[in-house]
Amino acid sequence: MSLVASLSDLFYPAPLILLLTLLLLTHHYLRRARDPLRTLPTLPRSLLHPLDVLHCHRTGADPYAKLATLVQDPRHRQLCVSRGWDATAVIVSDPSLIRDLLVRRLANYGAGHTVQRSSAIRETNEMFSGGPHVGNTRDDDWRWRRANLVPLFQPRRLVPALLPFLCGRVNRMCEQLERCAKEGGTLNVDAEMMIMTLDVINKYVFGLGNDELDFQDVGGVHKLGPQFGLVIRHTFSPWPRLPLIGRTHWVRQVFTTSRAPIDAFISRSLAHTLSDPTLLVGTVPPVAACLAPLYAPLSDPTNYANLRRDLYTLVFAGHDTTSHTAAFAFGLLARRRDLQERCAKEAREVLGEGVINPEEIKMEMLARLSYISAVIREVQRLYPAAAFVSVEPKVDIEIGGYVVPAGRFPFYYSNLVYPEITFSSSPDNNTPTLHPLRIGTEIMCNIRGAYALSTLFPDPSKFDPSRWLSNSSASIFEDLASAAAAPTGESVAEPAKDTPSSASNPLPELAFGLGAHACLGRNLAMLELRAVLAIVLARFELLPREGEENEDVKSMTVFTLAPVGGVWLRVRER
Repeated sequence: MSLVASLSDLFYPAPLILLLTLLLLTHHYLRRARDPLRTLPTLPRSLLHPLDVLHCHRTGADPYAKLATLVQDPRHRQLCVSRGWDATAVIVSDPSLIRDLLVRRLANYGAGHTVQRSSAIRETNEMFSGGPHVGNTRDDDWRWRRANLVPLFQPRRLVPALLPFLCGRVNRMCEQLERCAKEGGTLNVDAEMMIMTLDVINKYVFGLGNDELDFQDVGGVHKLGPQFGLVIRHTFSPWPRLPLIGRTHWVRQVFTTSRAPIDAFISRSLAHTLSDPTLLVGTVPPVAACLAPLYAPLSDPTNYANLRRDLYTLVFAGHDTTSHTAAFAFGLLARRRDLQERCAKEAREVLGEGVINPEEIKMEMLARLSYISAVIREVQRLYPAAAFVSVEPKVDIEIGGYVVPAGRFPFYYSNLVYPEITFSSSPDNNTPTLHPLRIGTEIMCNIRGAYALSTLFPDPSKFDPSRWLSNSSASIFEDLASAAAAPTGESVAEPAKDTPSSASNPLPELAFGLGAHACLGRNLAMLELRAVLAIVLARFELLPREGEENEDVKSMTVFTLAPVGGVWLRVRER
């Protein structure tokens, strides 16, 4: 009897599991039969199937490369559909529709906006950051955080404060390039750029460079980037993508453990900044010192955690995207000597020859680097840091003549029924709270695909900076307030006419996003990219590693697009 009872206990859940499976399958096929998007071109299988993403990550392939290749089919160039078990993804590759979604429809400061940040992306973002921050919040919380940060990243504050330090830091990197040239070896410029951009963002955020900060929690400055990478790699596991299971403490614990050294580094750096009220970056206080009073009292653990997470986001987002873009640029120019020489000639005409004096470099000089600016935009087109921007409709909306249904909530589950499930929105797990399991529609604004449209970019796989020269008169810096700093309750203004995101320019510029949710660090990134390319190319000639002259610079998506194995180059002094 005991054996029979044991077998009965073992197989008792089987009918319930079978019933749940049948209900989900029935819901799936009924949803497809009633789907207003059923007439849209449909991809043969889910575009970003979790198992495909996991396989690509383990093999070094790029799962998001499909976003560029799918637009080669004329049926998919405007809109297409990718269906998964839990959601329908509408993939939008038309730049005009992307602009309409991100500038006019994305929820920001007005009440009439019809799309909002994707719930799935927000949940993933919360897992590796530990909770809400400026990059994953919505509504009033997001408005408050964004309003705090916008003035700190305006060009009139950022450029005068940081440009001398930045140029001096590039000079230090040039010393490393000079040693490499004399020794006749090779150098991973991606790794060097990671350290340099980390130094710059730390200086602006904490008022202290890498040499002044304590990296003992992560094991040294060279290990902070890999530690970020370790946190991100956990998102490629299939477990966080599963319903219910993906929200358990067991799954999220791996994120907490790998994030702990970074949190400790941020906390230690913040304490160092706040202990010295005389710290300045140029003539202005560092970002952390400006934000701290807004989150007061910091003795409140919730307030302190909110500040730490926003600083975590700034440091993480503020160094790897820029470093990878610069590394891609150096790698491409090393393989196109003619284009590299044109950049070097322009840089020498503007900056002069030899070692530059950081105090002599002015913003007006960077504005004269029109061809180098075109190179940066072409690199961002071929290797956009963000492959896509994901949003979801708040209500049923029309896109390109098709009705895109809003997400539905077929059932709810309680944190008391599943006590191991934790949410940042309900830190007290003893409070009865219902959480929805969303079965709905996501809209993927396909940045990578839009940049690969042959109708806009003839021969889209070719590295051709000249296609951007008609845009070279556009301002390299953007007034963030024109697109994102409207007071609560007011509509967000269109980007200013002289900004690269303006519709008056013939080619779409999507690398930093659009509208109120566009990248806060755009001005910092453009400042760094122009300065580093000009200073380095004015002094050094870059060549591919022997045997790689005819190889493309390979990329893969970790969280942003990164070069596979780095970018290894030989260096010669000019």
